[in-house]
Amino acid sequence: MDEIEADRAVTVWRGGKLGLLYLPLVLLLAVPFLVGEEFPFSPFPMYDQWQDETYLIYFQDRYGEPLPIQVITTYKAGRYRKMFDSRLRVAKTELQDEGISKNLSDFGPDEWGPAGVWLLEWIDRNCEPGRVELLDKSRPVRVVRRGLRLVDGEIATEDVVVASDEDRPGWAEGGLQ
Repeated sequence: MDEIEADRAVTVWRGGKLGLLYLPLVLLLAVPFLVGEEFPFSPFPMYDQWQDETYLIYFQDRYGEPLPIQVITTYKAGRYRKMFDSRLRVAKTELQDEGISKNLSDFGPDEWGPAGVWLLEWIDRNCEPGRVELLDKSRPVRVVRRGLRLVDGEIATEDVVVASDEDRPGWAEGGLQ
């Protein structure tokens, strides 16, 4: 074996050795796809137990029909749930400052309302020019909290209108003044 062949043999051996180091990583990524599991890339949490109760936030137009809020505002609906939760936490902190202890799960329409009004005002302040006009055609817009509860293996829903444009200061029949 001459010197060039010896160098090739060493390079192949080193490359093979390096390849063996990456084999577990390749298998870790390839096997889930082959069996139909998308764990490393799935956006869903990997919990073995789910809560029996949760909720989502959506918007209705003046006729009570769901509003395609992502098309109108370019923000995904899940973002509004997070903002709603954030406002509820602010309300909880304010209650604690007054000496009132209350869990978020115990909040009801009285606490949800101001958070819903805040969402409507946030949308108006943060929509791109031209998109608020799309929303104006659907006014008065309502913020709806859809409660989801697991009951005997079935999902039960309960919709509560938590806020409307009509609840906002400055609302008039012709729109916001």
